[in-house]
Amino acid sequence: MIGFFRTTSDTNLPTGYDATLEIIRLGVCCGCSWANGHEYGKRNQIASPIPPGVVDMRGSNVIHFNPWLQIAAGFKVDLKWDVFVFTRGLGVRPWLLSEPPANLRGS
Repeated sequence: MIGFFRTTSDTNLPTGYDATLEIIRLGVCCGCSWANGHEYGKRNQIASPIPPGVVDMRGSNVIHFNPWLQIAAGFKVDLKWDVFVFTRGLGVRPWLLSEPPANLRGS
């Protein structure tokens, strides 16, 4: 069984910051994930990190998901955003980057 789903997600990060987000797949083991037209998750990858600059941090984003299963019983699609955490030194904390000007982001 193969499906194709599309949704939009609004984000609202404070002005001047950018972050690495990831799409987390819940409930479906195989598929492909896209964020704003860029593919980041394949096969059985559950967490798909998306680099800074791809997600509009203060606007609407388009998420596509293409799950596939080898059974015909059906499936439930559930995705969520998460902040991707970098480790620094001995502790673990979110790492926010200064956002480059819009003309450097290609928009």
